[in-house]
Parts: sequence; C-alpha cells; structure tokens
Amino acid sequence: MWFAKFRGGIHPDGFKELSAAKPIKQIPMPERLIVPLRQHAGSEAVPIVQPGQSVLKGQLIGRPGSGVSAPVHAPTSGTVLDVTAVVAPHPSGYESKAVIIETDGKDQPLPAHPPLNPYTLDRKKLASKVAEGGIVGLG
Repeated sequence: MWFAKFRGGIHPDGFKELSAAKPIKQIPMPERLIVPLRQHAGSEAVPIVQPGQSVLKGQLIGRPGSGVSAPVHAPTSGTVLDVTAVVAPHPSGYESKAVIIETDGKDQPLPAHPPLNPYTLDRKKLASKVAEGGIVGLG
C-alpha cells in the first residue's frame, strides 16, 4: 500500500473564531452509520455480525484481525444493514470493509459490567481489558 509522504503536512487555517463563542449543541443521531473495520494503521478487524442482526451500543462488531489490529464496537444500537467495502476515510481513497448500521434512535447500550479496579488487576489482565476495549495508540 502506497501513501504520499511529504515533509510538514498541511496546516489549513483553523477558523476557530467562527464557533469559539457559540454554545455546544446536541446533534441528532444519523439514520445510518458506516463503521469502518480499519480504525488505525494496522490490519482491519474481522466482522462478526451479519446483515439483519440487531446490535447494542458498545457491542463487539469486529474482532481483531491478524498482526496489529484492534476490535471495533457498535457506536449505537440498531440493525446491521450490510458488511461491505466502502471508500476508506483516508486520503488514499482505498476501499475498506465496513459495517453499515441502521440506527434505531434508542442508543441502547450493552448491560453494564461492574467496574474493574486497575490497581488490583495484574498487568497482563489490565492490558488485555484495555485491548478488548479497542483502545489503541502510543504503542
């Protein structure tokens, strides 16, 4: 896979003055979400949901693939419409597999688990829980 590389990158004007003094607004949930299974520089996650399946907010929809990869979770509740290739949200314009979810407007989460105390878990268990949550970055 080839990506254009150039020193310094692009630094467009921020135009922060257009919104800095305005109040934060809650935007409505879109009717359809496209959730890419590649959320980082590694390999894409493997979809574990099928079209027609109901999902809850936070539910695992893609398990880690081979090599460097991370799990992907549903951002809200709804029904899986398709698992298909879409144009990746990346400057390359390459295709990437994605889960398309028709939202139900309920934003219903998975049942909550009791919180874990990071000070009482051994390091490997804590690292495993962080990875299962799809938290990536900084090595």
